[in-house]
Amino acid sequence: QVLNQLALPWDRLFSAVEESSGADVALLVMEPDTLKGLVRIGGEAKHLDAALAFVKQLGAHPIFTRVALQNHQVQQQDPQKPVRFSLVAAWSEAQP
Repeated sequence: QVLNQLALPWDRLFSAVEESSGADVALLVMEPDTLKGLVRIGGEAKHLDAALAFVKQLGAHPIFTRVALQNHQVQQQDPQKPVRFSLVAAWSEAQP
């Protein structure tokens, strides 16, 4: 099982996420679950439209079969009112 996990194309996962994020999105957490074929991502966006654009771009990438926004929350205590969000994506290359 460990050898299978090491053989996964991790660089493609990280590249896909980085390519999709853009300047208005900061990634805070990325938790791959290779047994379930999922990756959970948490981040902060300057505004809701940026977060939604990230979800859409990630969903258009061929290594993901399904991307869903799990939750989002405007950070009211911050004067710039960024949006914290989390999503889950089905990672097609996670399962051997």
